[in-house]
Amino acid sequence: MTWKAGSDVTQKQRQPQQPEAGRCVALVTDDPTFRHIVGTALTGKGVAVLACGDEGTAREVIASAPPAALVLEVSLGGDICGIGLVKALRRDRATASVPIVVCSADARFLDLHLLELVHLGCDVLGIPYNFALLNATLNQAIRRGPVQAPVASRAYAGSLAAV
Repeated sequence: MTWKAGSDVTQKQRQPQQPEAGRCVALVTDDPTFRHIVGTALTGKGVAVLACGDEGTAREVIASAPPAALVLEVSLGGDICGIGLVKALRRDRATASVPIVVCSADARFLDLHLLELVHLGCDVLGIPYNFALLNATLNQAIRRGPVQAPVASRAYAGSLAAV
């Protein structure tokens, strides 16, 4: 289902909207505040947002209609590990080429997994960041098109402990 910014209705009450081709982004996070803030900001830019609060829902939604891109927020101590979801999406032919932007406030997680995420074709952002950076990264990922091979120049805006 497409999420409408500012909506407090239950999932059963949500009305699906037809997004423009190439303007649909899946937003996966177990943090309702992040989902609301980023979902509102993206819809304000004219992007249709498919908001998912858990990994199972994300897999179903993304497999049924692969989006133009995926924003995956990895929370501190959250249920969504992220790397497992990314690997599952990369193994599936229907979703293997979907651009993925991974966001996290957990600098240690990003430091430990940055190379693996880049190898899996993800763009990576450390939180906090301003929305303009997320929007630019997301637009770049969509313009770049289907993920084909790792890009060594991708890095995240955050701290690298061992640099």
